[in-house]
Amino acid sequence: MDAVGLGDFTVRRASESDTNAVVGIDVIAMTGDAERRAHIARWCRQGAVTVAEDASGLLGYCVVEYTFFEQGFVAMLMVTPPARGRGVGRGLLDAAAASCTTPKLFTSTNVSNQPMQRLLGRAGWSPVGLVHGLDEGDPELFYLCAARGSGRRHP
Repeated sequence: MDAVGLGDFTVRRASESDTNAVVGIDVIAMTGDAERRAHIARWCRQGAVTVAEDASGLLGYCVVEYTFFEQGFVAMLMVTPPARGRGVGRGLLDAAAASCTTPKLFTSTNVSNQPMQRLLGRAGWSPVGLVHGLDEGDPELFYLCAARGSGRRHP
């Protein structure tokens, strides 16, 4: 993916050399969570990370994996608090949809994560299911990217 300008920020594929910068904007990794840091390093090494940045640095990142029934899955979307409300999350979701290599692209979020649900709704994603038991007392809502949702399922 080439860098794409979206107003006052750019979206591009991250490289392994971006690992520390991505860790530096991830609120979980910054608290010292070694597992999250390891995930970020692996995602960057595998080329699964897309970042949004401006002149000040990284504003957010998105990870697309292909382990969800062999379909694309946005496994992580994080935008720094100061960059929220500027279209960064939408830009990252749109980049994920544009670069997805499978007919369908899914994501999920907790029922308690109202900001993410609003973002997905504005971006045209459709709710497709609910799973209990992943996070105790906070079911997971699954969404399908409407722009990619009409493809056939591969065996």
